[in-house]
Amino acid sequence: MTWIKRNLIFVIGSAVAVILLVGAGYYTYTRWTLNAEWRDKVEAQYNELRTLNNQPIHPGNDKIDNIAAARGQTATLTNFMVRVLNQFDPVPPIPGTNNLTSMTFAAALRGTIDQLKRQAESASVELPEKYAFSFQAQSTMLTFQNLEPLAVQLGEVKKICDIVIASKVNSLDGIRRQRMTTDDMSLQASTSDYLDLPATTNENSIIMPYEVRFRCFSPELADVLAGFANSPHGLIVKSIEVVHAPPGAGTDETGIMAVQPVYQAPPTQPNYPPRQFRPPPPTLRQRLGEEERMTYGTPVRQPVQRMAPVVVPPAGSTLQTFINEQQLQVTIIVNVIRFLPKP
Repeated sequence: MTWIKRNLIFVIGSAVAVILLVGAGYYTYTRWTLNAEWRDKVEAQYNELRTLNNQPIHPGNDKIDNIAAARGQTATLTNFMVRVLNQFDPVPPIPGTNNLTSMTFAAALRGTIDQLKRQAESASVELPEKYAFSFQAQSTMLTFQNLEPLAVQLGEVKKICDIVIASKVNSLDGIRRQRMTTDDMSLQASTSDYLDLPATTNENSIIMPYEVRFRCFSPELADVLAGFANSPHGLIVKSIEVVHAPPGAGTDETGIMAVQPVYQAPPTQPNYPPRQFRPPPPTLRQRLGEEERMTYGTPVRQPVQRMAPVVVPPAGSTLQTFINEQQLQVTIIVNVIRFLPKP
């Protein structure tokens, strides 16, 4: 007893250590048991999965009808594909005829280029001089190779340009497409008409990329994006690059015209000479006041509070500009989805 009193702190510390060791052992045992239970459950689920994978497909039982469930899922998927395909109508080729010859394509190409130029002129959209909308190599030819790809590309280029011109952008700097024929590979073909991005193909569709460049302000850019989104022909905007348009007009390093709108200051008001002040004739009240003052003396006038003078800006001064939106140079990559015909 005396030893315990002399070593009371040691005894208390030893008791606490023993209690902690017992608690740690109990916690370890319970966690180990729980781990073993979860391991058994996971192994049971894996065994059930293996059993299900090894069993043949069966129509179900009295509670589950797998055949009806499969038919319902097939109908749902079919309806979804129909709704999606309605939003991806194929772009009609130009010319849309089965008897496609070099003569008919040449006439359709020149007519389409003239039509796009008239649309741009009526919408006040600037175009590069003698622009052929990426068909510069074919615009002066009479015979062509691989007419079907060219007709499809001409139809797609027209749809894209229709959306951009209808949005009334400031200028359409150019559109680029993929090389499809040997005429596009010739030395006479302009490099600014073709895009280096390849087309991608899968078992259901062909994705054909196009690049369109134009200059506009933010409202016209919103109209262009809305036009692509509402198009029924599967025109998907893959990427967009928007930068401030450089000041001034001319051509850049790619040979594409750059147009900058010119703003004129509003006319100033003419500076007329000031009018001479003429006092109005005395009224009846003023005449009566004169007679009364002569009879009773001069009345005492009350002080009149004067208003502060209105400061008018001098003629020729301009208003302070708070918002000055700059012209934007936009480059958009548009993917045209072409669904392959069903076998």
